[in-house]
Amino acid sequence: MKIERKIIDRLEELVNQGEEIRKSYKSHSRGAFSFNYAGAVKWKVNCLSYIEKVFGDESVYRKQFEKYFNISSENSLVSFGEVVSVISAAKEDYENGYLLEIRALIEAEVFDDFLEQADYLLSQGYFIAAAVISGSVLEDALRKLCSKNGISLSANRNLMV
Repeated sequence: MKIERKIIDRLEELVNQGEEIRKSYKSHSRGAFSFNYAGAVKWKVNCLSYIEKVFGDESVYRKQFEKYFNISSENSLVSFGEVVSVISAAKEDYENGYLLEIRALIEAEVFDDFLEQADYLLSQGYFIAAAVISGSVLEDALRKLCSKNGISLSANRNLMV
């Protein structure tokens, strides 16, 4: 299973779990309420952990999640619904490819790391290893550029022939 599908599936699980917890809220007389408190706390930890891993600690998703998550107020049901919506929005943005800029930045950083390795190998006299790594980075970048621009590639697996 591709990593993108795993991320989307996990976000879907978190949305579904949040909806189940939201459904557990019960209103009582004089503003009292009850719900699956332990489940809500566990869900919060799972969500925050996953948001940080996928979107980063400073992401809008994490900030909005923290803003709306309040399980101790009388308006808990409303705020909990908003929190579930934050996770749902994160899933929707990821699933629809609205975060591709972030992915491109990460790929660029990885490419840069490989090129630094190639540069180091070259400086140490490992010309062939440096050429292989540099060629691989170039080939991968060309494949992605072709795919992005709708250019089909031949069945030949190696572009650098």
